[in-house]
Amino acid sequence: MNHLSATQKQYLSETVQKLSACMKNIKFTRKMSRDEADAIRRDLDDVKGALFMFGDLHPEVQQIELFKQTADLTEYALRALTDSHEHLV
Repeated sequence: MNHLSATQKQYLSETVQKLSACMKNIKFTRKMSRDEADAIRRDLDDVKGALFMFGDLHPEVQQIELFKQTADLTEYALRALTDSHEHLV
């Protein structure tokens, strides 16, 4: 990642911070409202789009694949915690 410009590193850092915030916002101990889950989904979609774009532009940055996998796992966790109760809402 040393070859990236300061702006590119900053953009990637902000994207990873947004991913981290998504993970922290998932409520594992209580039922989340539909609005909470939808807001996290929107943020995750933004993160995933940014990571795919960044990965296409900089395929040599191996950490991007790990961030993509983390975003996918976060999305799966969110889906598991919220979709199973959709029929109850």
